[in-house]
Amino acid sequence: MSKNQLIIQLSENFCSLAELSSGKLKILDSILFREKKDFQYKETLKLFFDKNITSSVEYDEISVSWITPNALLTPANIFSPSEIESLFSACFNKTVSKAELDYNRMMESSLVTIYEIPLWVKSFFIMRFPRIVIQHEYSHTLRGILKQNSANSNIQVSIFPEEMILTMINKNEIILCNSYEINHLNDIIYYLTFAMQQEKLTDSKGLINFSINSLSNINELELNENLLKLNLFSSTTNRITFDADTSLKHQQFCV
Repeated sequence: MSKNQLIIQLSENFCSLAELSSGKLKILDSILFREKKDFQYKETLKLFFDKNITSSVEYDEISVSWITPNALLTPANIFSPSEIESLFSACFNKTVSKAELDYNRMMESSLVTIYEIPLWVKSFFIMRFPRIVIQHEYSHTLRGILKQNSANSNIQVSIFPEEMILTMINKNEIILCNSYEINHLNDIIYYLTFAMQQEKLTDSKGLINFSINSLSNINELELNENLLKLNLFSSTTNRITFDADTSLKHQQFCV
């Protein structure tokens, strides 16, 4: 019997829901958060889930991808849970209580993702779905790309409301995984082209996939037209694809 997975993408700006069954993804709904106090997040999410998730549907797996720029990757061989606060503080120059920090170990890459996550996230989702798996978007993305085991470069551009995550892997080696604030498609093109030039990936053959969340203000056709104007993206080097489901489907590898 095929497994039925409820997939959730979440940030302080939005929430998206999808179902994955037999490899097929069905997007259920998305919502932007207008009010952003802790209790308001939980009230909005309750109404959102009550509307979209019925008691008649049972899920074998439920997962959340938490999206925040306040995240870092560190080698697993030097990581200790007791030092999570000091590692985070050293990277972001701010103090966050241990209760609002978490981490994910990734055996595929020998890395650990350390990230800030507010208390309302866990209190809402663990109470509603006790068996839920919550991980950072970095962890899902890296795991999903590495599973492809590509000999060429593989670049994933995940675009969400007000931010993007750019991940670059070349010959199964992680080159970059970082978040950027965006307001316009020119921001996306700038960060992508700059990173490719810095990492000398402009002449390497491979895939550049764009996954645009439906709530983002970025237009796929307009972005593609602007990309094709650049010599950097010639068909002989990099193949450009658009697949809105990619970043959601990465969650299937966390359960």
